[in-house]
Amino acid sequence: MMGLAELRENRNLVDAIDWDMSPEEAVRLYLEWGNNWSRGYRMVRSKKDETYYFVLNTWEDVPVIYFIRRASEGAVELARVEVPRHLNEQLDQGHGIQRGIYAVEDDVRDWLKQELDAKQSVSEPSIMEADMEKKVLDTMKKKGKPVRPGDIAKVLGVESKEVSKVISSLKKEGKVISPKRCYYSLPD
Repeated sequence: MMGLAELRENRNLVDAIDWDMSPEEAVRLYLEWGNNWSRGYRMVRSKKDETYYFVLNTWEDVPVIYFIRRASEGAVELARVEVPRHLNEQLDQGHGIQRGIYAVEDDVRDWLKQELDAKQSVSEPSIMEADMEKKVLDTMKKKGKPVRPGDIAKVLGVESKEVSKVISSLKKEGKVISPKRCYYSLPD
């Protein structure tokens, strides 16, 4: 199992970290997949999909951070990181730690990002997000005229807010324009 130094050296892994993934979300995505599509949640689309994320494990006497690779076949702990004393004290003062597995948040997440020299900006989209971006762009291309996020959502069978989130990202990248309020199209 890697430590913090070894993980820092593996830039591909560091760049693949999903900083917003929680243990609950990972279970929903990879284990409770039955009807997620009907709620508009992002979904695992193939056995090739995998997610890299951190968890805070407080089952041990001293909290420990684990770096996890989760895929449909299961989860593997790739790295174990000791929680620094100053953060451990903050965790205890904040609310007292109940034993369990938690998402890495706030000061702990900020510390990890700094230690790993992780990108502070939005990272590359995951496989699932890239798949949704492609579907949104393909739908816009097929329509051939400015469309609303709700129109695309109906075609794709997802929630409108999921499409709006993707369009917002695509707009920042210059891949989508808004010729009039609430309508989007591909640039000329």
